[in-house]
Amino acid sequence: MKTRVILATFLGLGLSTFLSIAADGDAKPSTPAKPATPATPASPGRPDPLKKYDKNGDGKLDDAEKAAIRKEREDLRKEQTAQLLKKYDKNGNGKLDEEEQQARLEDLRKEREAAIARRLEERKHRDQNAPSAKPATKEPSQEKTTPPEKK
Repeated sequence: MKTRVILATFLGLGLSTFLSIAADGDAKPSTPAKPATPATPASPGRPDPLKKYDKNGDGKLDDAEKAAIRKEREDLRKEQTAQLLKKYDKNGNGKLDEEEQQARLEDLRKEREAAIARRLEERKHRDQNAPSAKPATKEPSQEKTTPPEKK
């Protein structure tokens, strides 16, 4: 009895596997996934890093070209750190303590709020100057209107 149950279970699993494979065979082939990177590597307004760093013009970045990118980024990071310390390190110890970090965060908050206000103002200005898609509607009058009488 046990063998029959086990045999029936395996036959059922085998049949369902066969049917699912047969059903997949009728399906259309899947389309290839789109690449994660856009066709144009540089965003509008940004220089193409390949053009900037590909010194030999082979369309790829070799180890020396990648090293140049790393060095430039490291130099930029050091410069930004020096500027932050110059502006916020009041006690001159070469690092930002709690009060100095709070001052920096407060400045960042003010910059963010100013940027948001600028964007809202630009949007408001753009919306005011844009032609309206809807025709202007009249405001409803303050007088009460009576519905027409039914006959």
